[in-house]
Formats: sequence, C-alpha cells, structure tokens
Amino acid sequence: MTSFAADLLSLLGKHEEEKETEIILNKYNLKDIFDDPPSRRYIGSSEKGVDVLFENNKVFDIQIFVKKSNDHSAFEGELPFGLKNNMTQQDVHRVLGDPESFDEFDSQYSLKNPIIRLTVAYDRSGILRYISCCT
Repeated sequence: MTSFAADLLSLLGKHEEEKETEIILNKYNLKDIFDDPPSRRYIGSSEKGVDVLFENNKVFDIQIFVKKSNDHSAFEGELPFGLKNNMTQQDVHRVLGDPESFDEFDSQYSLKNPIIRLTVAYDRSGILRYISCCT
C-alpha cells in the first residue's frame, strides 16, 4: 500500500488524460480546480492541503501544505523523503543532506531517481511549512 504523498509524486510528468492520473485524483477526492491561463491548471484539495499543478496538460508540480495557509488546510498524511511536520531547516538538511542552495526562506534540492526539483519552504520561525516537488 502506498502513501498519499507517494501516490501524488507518482503523477509527476503524467498527462492529465492518463488513466493513472484520473484514478489517483479520484482516489483522494481531489476536485478543487483553479485554471491559470494560458497553460496552467491546479487540481487538488484545499481541505487536504495539496495541489497538483498541470502545465500544458502534464503534471508539473506537486504542492504539499505542511502548515495551514490562507487557502489550504495542513496536510495530514505522511510526508515524502523522510520529512516530518515541525522540522527545522537544520533537521531537513540532516535528513536530505546539503541543499544546492538555501536561505532563511527555503532549501532547494535536485533529487535523482526519479529526477525531482524539491523546494522545502519554512515559516518565519524556521519550521517546515510547504513542499514543492516538480519536474
């Protein structure tokens, strides 16, 4: 059995019309749609704290709101890559290793197998608040 986050990450690079995309969006009841013309569309759940970003009808980014935001509840599932709620930037760096770049706002990683550009963002107190996984 796979986790919610793992299922979401499996969508990276998939087309919006693919059966697997449809299955996962339906499995987790991701029905909130926001079109961002000319070529982007978000499908997710503000209640579950996730968005799947499509660009030119392909999954380009998975956005996980670890902390509640103005528009999204906090994600309650298991986080990917060994990350945990309430981690500090130093904790994230211990788990993921040295980032390619970082500042007080976020840490940037390029992960292989599959190739993912990971952004881990922090709140003002330096605690994990948001994860973006894109192709």
